[in-house]
Amino acid sequence: LVLATSEAFATTFLPHTTRGGASVPARVISEQNAANGEIVHNGEKQPQNYPQKANGVHHNNNGHNTNDANNFQLNAILKDELVDVSYVAETKLPTELGHFRLRAYRLNAKPSNPFSGTEPCVIYHEDYPPFGKDGTLAEGVPLRVHDQCVTSEVFGSQRCDCKDQLRMALAYIRKHGGAIIYLQQEGRGIGLANKVAAYALQDSGLDTVDANIHLGFPDDARVYGVIPSILNEMGIGSIRLLTNNPRKVERLGSLGVNIHDRVPMVVTRANRYNRKYLETKQDRMNHQDFREMLSQDIENAVMIPRISVREEFVKTGEEITNEAVQISLTTTSLEELE
Repeated sequence: LVLATSEAFATTFLPHTTRGGASVPARVISEQNAANGEIVHNGEKQPQNYPQKANGVHHNNNGHNTNDANNFQLNAILKDELVDVSYVAETKLPTELGHFRLRAYRLNAKPSNPFSGTEPCVIYHEDYPPFGKDGTLAEGVPLRVHDQCVTSEVFGSQRCDCKDQLRMALAYIRKHGGAIIYLQQEGRGIGLANKVAAYALQDSGLDTVDANIHLGFPDDARVYGVIPSILNEMGIGSIRLLTNNPRKVERLGSLGVNIHDRVPMVVTRANRYNRKYLETKQDRMNHQDFREMLSQDIENAVMIPRISVREEFVKTGEEITNEAVQISLTTTSLEELE
């Protein structure tokens, strides 16, 4: 496997120590054809607009970076470590989907992944507090461990199913109780800028897994070491995990989380922008319960055009005008208008 590197990754992600003890950025294993400058990935030539360092990849005379720290650091990312959190505050969270509560926490130590945030939060419906009571742990609590996705949840991107899954989870806990633990782990733990770089690679033909690997990251760099501390603070003894991802089940179980069962969170239909992404999640990341969803036609699942604010005002204005004209033609006095 041959990798190129993004500027953010090459300069900030994998520090290692020199003989003199100074910390310097590690580089990602790379290969470049010295004759024509073509980058090779999985044995195939890749477009020259792939994200990489502005001055080219870094390699020795043999075309490879020989830093032995790379694999060690990548493996460290894949190993979750328990991280304690401190409760900060709780407030009302009125939304279009219902009235929820929002609890904020801060990590008491740095996460093992530098691209993971330090302020996780919990969302639950105000009618169904999921906490243990009087020293008795709450058991079988429905729980969604959801990772931040700015591109879909804020910008409205249709390249993934993250926003839809968040809304499904909110609807589920509104009806059944439970909680959502929201973690700041953009792009499966690689950060927003690197996620954009990964999207650029996907624009050139790579899938979501190969794009992350091409940038020098694991296919999934998310860590969940904060979850046991949050559950302990809330008095939750066991959960029903809302997920399609077996990796999440395995990771949480390895951290000591008691998982009663798994509740699927599958979107109803793929669209033309996220179908390949969802197929990759099923075929290469072993996400479950996608078969029926992916068997459906996507022709009717394309982006839905929305009426603009201006058009809405024009339409509303025309309706008001027509109504006023109609009233003027059918009434003769103020008393009749009342």
